[in-house]
Amino acid sequence: MPRANDIPPEHHCHWPGCQVKTPPKLFACKMHWYMIPAHLRAGIWAAYVPGQEIRKDPTMAYMMAVRAVYDWVRENHPESFTTQGQLF
Repeated sequence: MPRANDIPPEHHCHWPGCQVKTPPKLFACKMHWYMIPAHLRAGIWAAYVPGQEIRKDPTMAYMMAVRAVYDWVRENHPESFTTQGQLF
């Protein structure tokens, strides 16, 4: 029987300010995922290591791919940063 502290915390889309619940292995909700250019989405998946969301140990390559997405969002959707976004 799981203990209360064994229940994983809720996971939300990583788009700044988005509070849509998503499975932990996914970076973003469907709407925001497809707003991200294909080459940046490919970078996220290329750097993703299965289970990193459970172990909480993303690689440096994954973190760099995430940073590239945030840089793109900041440049192309600056209004998204008017509310505090969840980075991880």
